[in-house]
Amino acid sequence: MKVVIAHESADFDAFAAAALATRLYDGAVYVATGGFGRGVRAFATLHRDRFAYVDVASIDAASVTLAVLVDVRRLSRLGKVRALRERIVRADPSLEVHVWDHHAASSEDAPAKLAVVERVGSTTTLLLEAARERGLEVDHVEATLYALGIHADTGSLTFANTTARDASALAWLMERGADLSVINRFLNPPWSVSQREALERALESLTVRVVRGARVAFSSVAVSTETEGLDEVCSELLRLSSCDALFTLWSQGPKVRVIARSRSALVDVGRALDALGGGGHPTAATAAVRVDSRDVSQLIAESTGSIEASILAQPIDPIRVRDVMSSPVHSVSPSTPLRALRESLRQWRHSGAPVLRERRLVGVVCAADLDRAEARGDSALCAAAIMRQPVRTTTEDATLDEALEAMARWDVGRLPVVRGDEVVGIVTRVDVRRVLYGEVAR
Repeated sequence: MKVVIAHESADFDAFAAAALATRLYDGAVYVATGGFGRGVRAFATLHRDRFAYVDVASIDAASVTLAVLVDVRRLSRLGKVRALRERIVRADPSLEVHVWDHHAASSEDAPAKLAVVERVGSTTTLLLEAARERGLEVDHVEATLYALGIHADTGSLTFANTTARDASALAWLMERGADLSVINRFLNPPWSVSQREALERALESLTVRVVRGARVAFSSVAVSTETEGLDEVCSELLRLSSCDALFTLWSQGPKVRVIARSRSALVDVGRALDALGGGGHPTAATAAVRVDSRDVSQLIAESTGSIEASILAQPIDPIRVRDVMSSPVHSVSPSTPLRALRESLRQWRHSGAPVLRERRLVGVVCAADLDRAEARGDSALCAAAIMRQPVRTTTEDATLDEALEAMARWDVGRLPVVRGDEVVGIVTRVDVRRVLYGEVAR
């Protein structure tokens, strides 16, 4: 017997990858190990005749000769197929294991005869590339499901883990009729009442701590076991919190489900949840902790402490202003004529400069203000007449994210970098762009 296994609470990437694997492995059966995500369940129900699956209880683990693991390879995430997992652990010679995954490696990874593990945005992309190499064709319904898988795990090609291969796979599927109206319907279903209630309660319990310079939010809420879509709630909570990372601990009956999101390189949430037996990506991860006989509040406190300790242990080295600022600073005095200012900016190849009076920062001038003055016929004025005040500044120790946030908040293109009363550098929007587009080596 050949089986395809994905992780519990399968998202669209897991479901699509599993469905595609059953085409690549003739005769293989997809074994659902623990339910589907909210939108996935509706899609799977509607298309049960096209994308079949069976329950764990319907298979005899001893009869399995090939186990294909998709979007999962960590053994701790195979708890619902315990007998099969034990055969994998003891390297049963009568069982062959193949792995298709895009998650980071861990010490719990299943040993496999074939392991196709690459850092792409979606596991579906890997399987689709293999299908294309074999000349397999797909109809518009299949193309829609596979596109859903790629959209879900790449944030519609916006997540940091997205690659050109994901985009290429998605384009190929669109050429084969992937239906965008169906994709939008199932990818972003309307929120339920229980989701809205969960979000409200999570906001009320939200606390923020600074860990290694990162603003990390924690929230713990008890919800019913029937509450679905908590991953969507967590993503929305991160958006509302304005933090670098968020860990939500949802008490659901016999377990505490931890869902984490990050939007900053300061915190790798996948690594942070390793200690709880979870995993995922640097930007999105999950874990489940059994309550057993423990007090839930104590369990949540212990889990939170474990997460903090894991973040502290991460080799976090954020880019700071000192890493990219220009120094020494080209400056002008308030009495500099605009004609001389124009020539200075041309020679320096700058679009602006700080204005110093006796080494004290008193203003900032930029080319746009100079252009407007010249257009009015005021080229005989001095820098003091067009300089901007008050001056928005930053420090050497500020992170580049903080500098970018300050530029956006104050709508400025440059920030003088100060140390006390001394101007020691300047960081501009060009410096920030160089980092964002990977043009600065660390």
